[in-house]
Amino acid sequence: MCKNSTELLFIFLLVFATSSTTAAENLKLEIILPEQLTPNQEYNHIFKIINTDFKRGSHFNINATVSLKITSENFSLNKTFTLKEINWYKKPRLEQPFIPARNKTYLICVEIINSSINDTNQSDDELCKTATTNNKTQTFETENSNQSHPAISIQILNQNKTIVEGETIFFKHIINCSSNSSITYWIEDIYGNIAKAKRNTTSLSKKQWKTKAYSQVSPYFIKSILFCGRTNISVSATFFVLKTHEEQNKQSTEKEQKEKADDNKTNKRKTSKDHCANEIYIKAPQKGIFGNTINVAIQVHRCKGRKRKVELKIIDKYNFTIAKTKLNINSMGKFLFTIPLNIPPCSYCYSGNYTIIANGLNTNTSSKIFLEQQTQYSMNTNTQTSNKKELIL
Repeated sequence: MCKNSTELLFIFLLVFATSSTTAAENLKLEIILPEQLTPNQEYNHIFKIINTDFKRGSHFNINATVSLKITSENFSLNKTFTLKEINWYKKPRLEQPFIPARNKTYLICVEIINSSINDTNQSDDELCKTATTNNKTQTFETENSNQSHPAISIQILNQNKTIVEGETIFFKHIINCSSNSSITYWIEDIYGNIAKAKRNTTSLSKKQWKTKAYSQVSPYFIKSILFCGRTNISVSATFFVLKTHEEQNKQSTEKEQKEKADDNKTNKRKTSKDHCANEIYIKAPQKGIFGNTINVAIQVHRCKGRKRKVELKIIDKYNFTIAKTKLNINSMGKFLFTIPLNIPPCSYCYSGNYTIIANGLNTNTSSKIFLEQQTQYSMNTNTQTSNKKELIL
């Protein structure tokens, strides 16, 4: 009897010890890079991954894969880390250190791609943060008119350079110019589209713009040109606009409700024998190059509804829109189009798999494409001629 009791106790302790090493249910990320960076300084540790279930005396052996993306104007760093035997936390080290440039704002994003545990809380598996280099080298007091060289800087007045969509960004110009001067300024997105129209002014008062997001994380650039005598000086400042989950859900719900209402109105006008469905099919090349144009074959069958627009776009794994175009289907029937889709140069983008989505007429379809950065030997031989043909049935 004593022997059996000893065996049962041993089995209980073994099971308890095994469960203590596999009880981890949550990993979280923390960006340890400071918000204020020193230009030209080497930063080897950007983030750390933490096992929140760690307790003193326990032992874990967790594996995880984490992606790191650092972007700014004309800069992109993408790195994937394979981390093994995580007990409490780990701070991976970059093989080549991150060295920030002067007067730059960087967006740092980290994401847990997969792990060896059942991570039940995935809300902290993805994290983004902005960091800025010291701008003192371009900051001049307006009363310091003894400086011999004209200069201009942009000061963002918001406490955080990452702003939620709908909030207002405030900024002002600081210049050094001993003669008559004027400033031309505007705001553009990552694709070069103008978000705030160009304006010319001599005023140094505070400027503002109500933000809007075009993707989950939307980079924008405030660009300005100082005209001082015969000298022209250009400068830019970066900020980011976030689309909140609540806003995305609200827009999605409103869109679904509107589409449902449109469908209900349309269905009331349909006869009992009309049970067709709108359809979209696409055929795209397997590979493409940033800065080139690809031709996408798209077949559309429109047989009901009032909606006419079909949007064709390319998105990355972060749901950033890389390129897009639209077409109108004004009549019922089956049609075949060859759509030239221009992929603009993108220094922020990675070489890898992207998704082509065709969305409209209350239906959608998608396809994969591999995009790579253009090398100095690449030649862009594509044209942007629109070749549309109607499919004859």
